[in-house]
Amino acid sequence: MDSIQIETNIGMESNERTKETIDCILSEVKLVSEQIQEVSATTEEMSAGMEEVAASIADVSDISQRTSNEAEIMAAGTAEQLVSAEKIQISAKELRDMSQQLQNDLSKFVLCNDVIRPDFR
Repeated sequence: MDSIQIETNIGMESNERTKETIDCILSEVKLVSEQIQEVSATTEEMSAGMEEVAASIADVSDISQRTSNEAEIMAAGTAEQLVSAEKIQISAKELRDMSQQLQNDLSKFVLCNDVIRPDFR
């Protein structure tokens, strides 16, 4: 073989190795691109899921706030009922005392022949 033929064979072999290397690089780039697309899709799904979680947390927060407000209203109502109950209890005691006093006052009178007269014993 002459030197031109040898150089041509070497050049062809070099070109073939270069082509194989480029094909390998392209294959790896394609694989990385596919993985990036998968990661991107997964990230979008996670983002959508996180938005749903954030919305749910906001809903729970709103419900908690409303529940807290309603509990405060109920507590205020209960306090008002307690004050009313205490007033009723005081009024009942006053009525009992007045009734007792009235009974004491009435016991001083004796009923005779449909006439009421004081009993001065």
